[in-house]
Amino acid sequence: MPKLWKDTVDTHRQAVREAILHAVQTQLHAHGLARITMAGIAQQAGIGRATLYKYFPDVQSILDAAHEQHISEHVATLRSLAVSDATARERLESVLALYLRICTERLRHGDADVVSLLHRPDVVSRADEQLLALFTGLLTEAVDAGIVRDDTPPQDLARFCLQSLAAGDPQHQPEESPLLRLTLAGLSHN
Repeated sequence: MPKLWKDTVDTHRQAVREAILHAVQTQLHAHGLARITMAGIAQQAGIGRATLYKYFPDVQSILDAAHEQHISEHVATLRSLAVSDATARERLESVLALYLRICTERLRHGDADVVSLLHRPDVVSRADEQLLALFTGLLTEAVDAGIVRDDTPPQDLARFCLQSLAAGDPQHQPEESPLLRLTLAGLSHN
């Protein structure tokens, strides 16, 4: 297959996949989880059902792919903040604030059924590992810079941050959140 043709086919396949993932999110927000169908997704994406089935076997696999993409975007954004040119303290605070925002948005926009369906351990375990590694690296730098406690391993500090901020704080902006201040206080020297 000539390179130009292969690039064109790959680009088309990616565009169809993106349309499907966008369609399932639109269907979810418009109709709720119980009313999502393969026919509705195909119609929303502007493709036939036969084409849809070439990409995904069922609604659950589409939801999983859309959620994985959503998580990957969040992790990439967090990672870009973690490696920015800001000081170690600024990077730590901005990553923690954004993670709190992400967790809070999940609480605001996802009913319990959707959250439990999309946040199954088999679906989010890779993202959890990436987040733990990202937070551990950031906190290792913060320990080395002397801005957080050094009596606890950075990986344990990372777990603490991930768990404490996962509760979300729908009543405050992340930068003003008592939960963020409490998490930062837990990281500080005694």
